[in-house]
Amino acid sequence: MRVKPRTKGVVGKVDYVPYISEALEKLIDAGGNLPEVKKLTGPTQRLQITAHLHIADALQGYWERHRKEYVHRSKSDYKALYVGVITLLKDEELREEKNNQEEISKLEALIREKEKKHKINREISLIRSETRILLQEREDEIISDEQFYEQLEEMVMVYPEGEHRIRIGKLLDKIIAQEQTKINNLNRQNKHRKMERIAKGIDVVDGKYQGC
Repeated sequence: MRVKPRTKGVVGKVDYVPYISEALEKLIDAGGNLPEVKKLTGPTQRLQITAHLHIADALQGYWERHRKEYVHRSKSDYKALYVGVITLLKDEELREEKNNQEEISKLEALIREKEKKHKINREISLIRSETRILLQEREDEIISDEQFYEQLEEMVMVYPEGEHRIRIGKLLDKIIAQEQTKINNLNRQNKHRKMERIAKGIDVVDGKYQGC
């Protein structure tokens, strides 16, 4: 749909801000949000942009109010650039009957792929952290072998049956092997240090070295 161009002689300008507000309200009411844009990997090109002081202040203020979400200022600036480019391409489509869907789809695909990778990485991090805790609790005899495997099973069964659950199961096996190796190596190191201290006639009492 092409937007009809304004006719000559029309005085005044239409305020676009209320329309942006209306679009955002509809997006929020539908349960959606502006995309979570993170720094993307791949080919990059430096943009030489000199920003007006008010624009720089606005971006700085937005980032400071959302530090926990973005961490680095560049991430919130990147989101502003992404949303702005999408808006310009859509505006061009409506006004000039130009099809920008290919360019828009490429941008959207980058974000979806990044979100997918971020979700997988976060998932792996949580599983690794929980598995590490369970392994240490079993090592310290806080939980039994049976309880250990019961809790691992609960972790896997959270995921829907199918390929994803199988992938999580394989991932869990790999993590257990890695973390168990770390624990075994640490135990060997501790035993080696203890034997070395005994051989030197030194023992440790309440964290202090004592002569044997």
